[in-house]
Amino acid sequence: INTSPAKGEKLKAAIEPAETVPIGDPTRPIGHVQIGSGSGVLHEVRGGLRDTFVAAGIATTLLAALIGLVVGRRMTKPISSLTASARRMGDGDMAVRAPEIGRGEIHDLAVAFNGMAARLGTTIEELRRERDVLRRFIGDASHELRTPLTALRTFTESVSYTHLTLPTS
Repeated sequence: INTSPAKGEKLKAAIEPAETVPIGDPTRPIGHVQIGSGSGVLHEVRGGLRDTFVAAGIATTLLAALIGLVVGRRMTKPISSLTASARRMGDGDMAVRAPEIGRGEIHDLAVAFNGMAARLGTTIEELRRERDVLRRFIGDASHELRTPLTALRTFTESVSYTHLTLPTS
């Protein structure tokens, strides 16, 4: 029992009997029973337990939220990384690759993304080479066509200026 003055008085008042009742014949009792109402102490104990459980519940909820936040970020980091890689590729950076972190579906997705990125880079490089070959061909063909046309135009102009007649065969 706590003996501090404030609480001690409360406890003493709470456990003092409200009534003494004789056991057996009231004129010659065998003993007495003291009936008291100690509900004050019980009420204090219940209030203390309630406060303890409420505090424990709040602490547990905060701890669970913190753990959920840490685990959630750890789980979404590979997805965020893959998303960033896809955005960079969409912006034209064909050399970007996704980090192949962890195991399972996210790892498989990163491996597939990197395979796709490599094939896409190879295809783009092949298209560039084909474009360059086509440009060279068009340039060469146009040069080859211009040379005879220029000679023909020059000959035609010279014939028209000199009024020469062409021999007929």
